[in-house]
Amino acid sequence: TIVTYGVSDMVLDTWGHVDNWLSEEDIISYSPSGIGFVNFCTVDNFVVKGDVKTYGLGARGYNQYDGTVDNIEFGSIETFGDGSIGIQLSRKIGKLTVHGDVTTHGGEGQSLVKGVLDTLHAVALSVKEGGEAEHINIKGNLQTLGDEVSTIEVDKGGKIAAMQIGCDILAKGQNSKCLDIEEGADVPDSLK
Repeated sequence: TIVTYGVSDMVLDTWGHVDNWLSEEDIISYSPSGIGFVNFCTVDNFVVKGDVKTYGLGARGYNQYDGTVDNIEFGSIETFGDGSIGIQLSRKIGKLTVHGDVTTHGGEGQSLVKGVLDTLHAVALSVKEGGEAEHINIKGNLQTLGDEVSTIEVDKGGKIAAMQIGCDILAKGQNSKCLDIEEGADVPDSLK
């Protein structure tokens, strides 16, 4: 198990080229603005057999700010904190698989994003403009438990070529909704 406690700590983070990266156990962050895994360059194959859990304001599970990954897998992803996104894609990736659930427990909160404090919502899956996934496979539930959040959001210019959800897309908080797909987003028919 790999654990970080400091503010804005990245549990696993790369700025170079990695062919194969295997993490056997859990990845855990106990800090505001922390991230379980973030990549700024190129990873061919990344597998986490355990779970990713973050505890803290604006602490995200997996964030693809820059660079790309061809294949990435997680056991499950769970965030506990306002503004704590489960998965956020700002660049193109290949295949993403989560073998369990993706769950967020928070609502709106601030997080440090690229050196600037920004207000985020604890969305389970967020695809920003310029973000793209060839295939996303969530074998469990994709769910949010906080108030006034969306489970899946895809911004204009974001793209999901193919997507499978093994169980359900759930928004359990007050005034929350399952889908927030902007006009101009490219998503499968199942998300329209």
